[in-house]
Amino acid sequence: MTKKQIELTDTTEYTPPTTFEEWVSIHGEPEYLGEVTPSYTKGIRVEDCTDNDEQIDTDGIITEDKNGNPQLNYKKFVDVFAKVNNCVYCNGVFYNPDGAISNQSIRRDIANSLGDAGWCGKIDTPTNSIFQTLKDMYAVDELPVNERVIPLANGDLHIGKGEWVFRLGEKKHSPYRLSVNYIPAEKPTPLFDKWLNDVFAPEDIPTVQEIMGYCLIPTTAAGEAFFIVGDGEAGKSGLGTILMGILGNASVSVETQQLVTKQFQVADVEHKLLAYDDDRGSAALSETGLLKKLITADTPIRAERKYCDPHQFNSYCRILASANFMLSSLYDDSNGFFRRLHPILVKPKQPDRKVINKFYELILEQEKEQIFKWALVGLRRVMNNGWKISWSERSRNYMKANKSNAVHFEDFFNETCEVEVNCDTTAAEITKLYRKWCAENGIKEASDRRLLNWFADNAEKIGVRRSEHLARNGKRLRGYVGLKIRPEWKNVSIVL
Repeated sequence: MTKKQIELTDTTEYTPPTTFEEWVSIHGEPEYLGEVTPSYTKGIRVEDCTDNDEQIDTDGIITEDKNGNPQLNYKKFVDVFAKVNNCVYCNGVFYNPDGAISNQSIRRDIANSLGDAGWCGKIDTPTNSIFQTLKDMYAVDELPVNERVIPLANGDLHIGKGEWVFRLGEKKHSPYRLSVNYIPAEKPTPLFDKWLNDVFAPEDIPTVQEIMGYCLIPTTAAGEAFFIVGDGEAGKSGLGTILMGILGNASVSVETQQLVTKQFQVADVEHKLLAYDDDRGSAALSETGLLKKLITADTPIRAERKYCDPHQFNSYCRILASANFMLSSLYDDSNGFFRRLHPILVKPKQPDRKVINKFYELILEQEKEQIFKWALVGLRRVMNNGWKISWSERSRNYMKANKSNAVHFEDFFNETCEVEVNCDTTAAEITKLYRKWCAENGIKEASDRRLLNWFADNAEKIGVRRSEHLARNGKRLRGYVGLKIRPEWKNVSIVL
C-alpha cells in the first residue's frame, strides 16, 4: 500500500478544520503508512501502582490558645502541606512530582489550605511565614534524575536492559514530568505520518525518530545539537512543536544567541530535557564555549537566578533549533565546535500545499501518545548503537559544503603550508596566501581575524609557535615560527 497524497481543494472560501473529524469530513479518511501498524509497546510490561496513597494526619493544625482563640500550629501545617503537595525546594525553585511550581502558585495554595483548615485570621502574615519555612525545611541540594526512568503524566516508565516496565500511578520525585500518558493500545497516526513524510526525505526519518527518542531521557551522551534547516513555511518548526508538546515542562523555548550571552538565561535550561529555538536567525554566535558545554555536559555549568545566589548544575538539556541556515560562529572555527552540530534538511515547500489551521495542535491532540511510543523505538535504537545518532548522506553532504565555506582553515593549512623548524611565516603572509587560496578554490573568504584566531588556537596542535618578533626588512612582525609556505605557493609571499 502506498501513502495517499492528501491535497486541499483550492477555494477562496476554504475554512481550515479545527478537529480531526472536520478534517476527515473534508478530505476523507487518510490511508496509513504500511499494511500493519507497528507495535511500539513490544517489550514493555505494565504494573499497576495506583493503590499506594499515604494517609496523612491533618489533626492539630488549628488549635485554641488559653483564651479560646484559634491558633495556628505552624510546624504541623508546614509538614502537612509539604506531604500533601509533595514539594521540595531546590536552587530557588519549588518542585513537586509533576515538575517546577511557581512561587505565586505555592503562596496561593498555602492561602487556600489555610482556609480549608479553618483558619479565620489574617492570611498574608502566616502565608509569608509558612512560605519561608517551607524553603528552609524542605530545601535539597539537588533533585534526583535517572537516565533509566521517563516520568510520564500517568506513571513512570523504567528502562531495563531487556524488558521495560511502566508503573501506572507511580510518580516519584522528579524535576520534570512529560506531558503525555502511556497507553498500551496501538492506534495509527495518519496526521503525524502525513507531516513526517511531507517534510522529511525518507532517509532522514530514522534520524528524526532517534532525535525524538534521545530527547526523552536526561543524557547528553550523543554530544550533538540538532538544526532543522530549510526554507520558510516548509514545516521545519513542526519537530520542535511536537517534541515540546510531548515533553511539557521538561522543555523550554529559548533563543540560542540569548542562551549563551544573557546573564540569567542559562538557568532556564536547568532540569530541562530540551531547549528549542523556533526561529534561529542567520547571525553568527559571538560565544560558543557555553553552547559546547551544554551539548556535551562534561562539566558543571554556572547559573544564577534573580535574587538568588549563583550555583552550578549538571545539564542534560539537548539543543534543537529550526533555521534557514546552518549555525555559524564569529570566532570559533574549530572542528571541535562544528562536529557537535547535526543538520537535518527539510524538503522544499510544495507550492500547492496549504496550511491547516492549528495542524500541530491537532496532531498532538489526536496522536501524542502514539507518537511518544514511536519515539521510544528511536530511543532503543540510539541506546543499542552506543548513543550514535544516524547521519543521512543528505546531512553529511550539507555539512561538508557548509564547512567548506565556514570552517575550511584546516584544509587551507594542509594544502598550502608545512612545518619546518628553521622557517617562519608572518601573519600578513598567511592572510595574503589565504585570499589567493580561496580565489583559486572558489571559496568565500572568512575574515582575517577568524583565520588568525584559528592559527592561534591550533598552533600547538599543528606544531608551530606564535611569535611577535619575526624579522622582515628591519621590522619586527607577528607570525609563526616553524611554519613554511609550500614551494608551489611561495610566489604569493609579500614584500614588506
